[in-house]
Amino acid sequence: MGYPGCPNLVVCSIYDTKPVHYLSMICYTLELVVMEKPCFNVETGMIEILRYLRMNTIQEYNNTMGGVDLADQLWGTYCVDKEVHNIKWWWSILFWSICFMITNAYVIYLKINLDNGIKKRIIISP
Repeated sequence: MGYPGCPNLVVCSIYDTKPVHYLSMICYTLELVVMEKPCFNVETGMIEILRYLRMNTIQEYNNTMGGVDLADQLWGTYCVDKEVHNIKWWWSILFWSICFMITNAYVIYLKINLDNGIKKRIIISP
């Protein structure tokens, strides 16, 4: 943060639960936050609080990007383009984009209905 040509550019490589390479143009602060998690200690036989450091941007991603991960999971489960990979090269791109549009439309549909208080049993399931 602070390069004259790109003042908001942030590049970071850190090991969280797996290696994370972070590149952002909208990050305003980059800091390590102390997190707490209850864990079972085998030696004492009790649940104790484990404190660890996590980058604030990783924590924000973990708490706010559920819709993106849900879309990826739904697309992998309900993918319809598995049989078209050998027909024409552009069919894969076409079916991939159609599947992602349908999946993202369902994620938006689900979020809007849940935010407006519609009961989950009434909402169309995937």
